[in-house]
Amino acid sequence: MDEEDTLEMVASKLRGVKTADGRSVSANFDGSNGRFYIASDKTGANSDFTLSSNNMQFLDSLGISPAKRTKYDAGEDASIILDGVTYTSSQNTFEINDLVITTNEVTSSEITLNTQSDTTGMYNNIKDLFKKYNEVVNKLDQMYAAEDGSKYKMLTEDDKKAMSENEVKEWEDKIKDSMLRRDITLQLTLSELTGIMMQRIKVQTKEGEKELHLSQFGINTMDSRLVKKNEWHAYHIDGDEEEDIVKTNENLLKKMIASDPDATAEFFRNLSINLADGLYKLMGSTDYSSSYTLYEDKLMASQYSSYSSKIYEATKLLNAKQDNYYKKFARMEKAMAQLNSTQNQLAGYFNTK
Repeated sequence: MDEEDTLEMVASKLRGVKTADGRSVSANFDGSNGRFYIASDKTGANSDFTLSSNNMQFLDSLGISPAKRTKYDAGEDASIILDGVTYTSSQNTFEINDLVITTNEVTSSEITLNTQSDTTGMYNNIKDLFKKYNEVVNKLDQMYAAEDGSKYKMLTEDDKKAMSENEVKEWEDKIKDSMLRRDITLQLTLSELTGIMMQRIKVQTKEGEKELHLSQFGINTMDSRLVKKNEWHAYHIDGDEEEDIVKTNENLLKKMIASDPDATAEFFRNLSINLADGLYKLMGSTDYSSSYTLYEDKLMASQYSSYSSKIYEATKLLNAKQDNYYKKFARMEKAMAQLNSTQNQLAGYFNTK
């Protein structure tokens, strides 16, 4: 503080002070009543603070030292009793079992809370689950049922020169897209996912424990003659406005959510767990594949190493054979040169006779 500071400037400087953990205070000077109003920027029992200075007489003269302050309200945590259990919070809001409760005033009488499940949110989450599932199985179907690419041979440089850039790309894409056609791993994955989706799941309903199936929620696959290509394993929600064929059916999913939201949530939670467990089983580590992989990467790495070694040994043998033939050819050339020289000498000898 400086000698020429006004009381308003003192309040401003107090607002600019921060503690080591980043806390500060709000400070204002009321000129009409000649008082400072200073409060912590936080709430709750841990928001207490004290003002100290090398010159406590200065704080005394301002009336803001612990000895001279007019009123002091210690910070307190808000407290509520819910179903006989006491909860405290440094703020006026409580988050309990996904409920957000805001306290506005102190009361000694009981308050009744009425809660209602977020049926729209639950419906959208389930719908989003099937959108993502359908994206996966549609892609698997597309790769498994791809066009046979055996008639598309690898292009030579001369072939590419005779074709446009788009023609080359389309040709090579046909080959790439057919690489996983009728792949056994894709077939096993589709089979695993399909089996999980067809299972009945035990849940606790309002009428007791029951085994429920997706069809009881109005969620089914469709006749392959009615769906688009590569969508044979996709699921459709009856009565959903985004569905083309079944949107006029009764929306059993919404009906189930409204009548028994807990059982519905439990069913789809367990379904998600079953899907995750099924995929984990497919991608578990084996002697031939690493964890979180569907293909036998360990086996392929081993085979690649083996083939590389064989190619290296064959190349070494070929180079040795080539060197041997080059040496033989060089000796043969030398012998032919000597033979020609001898013939020339003999021819010269007989000609002189």
